[in-house]
Amino acid sequence: MPRPKKAKLPLKTKLPLGYKTLREISDQTGIDDNTLRMRIIREIKKLGAKDSLKLKTEEVPYIMALDNRNWAVREDIAREWIREKVNLKRVKSGELVYYGDIAASRGIKLGTLASWFDRPLFRDRPDLVVKLKGKRYLTKKGTKIIDKIVMFRRKAIPMKEANRILGKRQRSVLERRWVPLGLVKTIEEPFKGKFFTKNVSYVDREQIKKIADFERTHCTSEEAGRRIGVSPPILRWWIKTGKLPTVEHPLGSNAYKTRNLYFVSDSVVEELTAAKREKPDGKMGEWLAIIERRRKERLERERKKRKQVTNYLKSIDGDNLFSALDVLRARARTPAMKTFFKEFAYRLAQAAREERLTLQTLQETINVVNETLRSKDLYYGRRTLGEIEKKHFLKK
Repeated sequence: MPRPKKAKLPLKTKLPLGYKTLREISDQTGIDDNTLRMRIIREIKKLGAKDSLKLKTEEVPYIMALDNRNWAVREDIAREWIREKVNLKRVKSGELVYYGDIAASRGIKLGTLASWFDRPLFRDRPDLVVKLKGKRYLTKKGTKIIDKIVMFRRKAIPMKEANRILGKRQRSVLERRWVPLGLVKTIEEPFKGKFFTKNVSYVDREQIKKIADFERTHCTSEEAGRRIGVSPPILRWWIKTGKLPTVEHPLGSNAYKTRNLYFVSDSVVEELTAAKREKPDGKMGEWLAIIERRRKERLERERKKRKQVTNYLKSIDGDNLFSALDVLRARARTPAMKTFFKEFAYRLAQAAREERLTLQTLQETINVVNETLRSKDLYYGRRTLGEIEKKHFLKK
């Protein structure tokens, strides 16, 4: 007796509104039908439907079975699949960049950059940030905005942070005099409150840093007189005759309301104070002579130290040190490691020519190089030499 044929599900010839067939999705995305079918089966299994051929609306609300091999997908889901395929092509072509790569190249912490996406500037902006398979990607326009934010943060600081850098002494002067008179430049926030905090004034970072460094290393002539222990008339006479060198404030003569306000370097005040302590009954000329004598002694000590370094390099045959660095560079397996040892040797030679080496630092460097050669641990050598470079003498 012949085996009865299995009954087929009737084809739903009339496609409901708001659905797309697999053929339509395939034409728009370039994905073949079988790949789409496998994706639909995965979606069905993920949602826990019992029978992929007898789907119920409440089980999978956006997929509809047409026959044994064909399904229809709701248009919004289909558009999402189409968009995903297009975005994958954009990632391969480099049009979309993973936000982690952007953070690494711009020196931003990953968590910081992720928190930026929650701000109004990036929120619900697919032209700037694209979500793909649980990850975030930035478009070219979004990358430009990130660069603009980074540049603004490097260039400008909020007024509150500027006050913290300057300290209590200049806090009221900044807000009441320097900014209103235009002595300190204010910078307009470029995103009109969509990214940075609203109603916050920003000032030039470099200018604030320059003022803070000046105020930290200089004092007013009145304060200098109190520290040295001389009367204001004598101090004014010193300034007038040029015996006490003065420095102009970075913001000019209008920085403070007080007229004829002079600034003196702290190092000059300390030298005068030490000279007066050595000869309390002396005069300005005698104190200046003491300062000059001490400077010559200091220069002579520094010259002897430099000579010690030169003699030490000759005694150990300095070429051997640079030959050892070349050996370490040859042993390195990564380009970054090779570049480090090459540049370190160059900067070491430059420091020796400019006489910026101390005997202790040179001996420490030689010990680290010899230890690295013995242990063959290049990572130890790179880390330790980098610390010596940063801490002691080398200019980057």
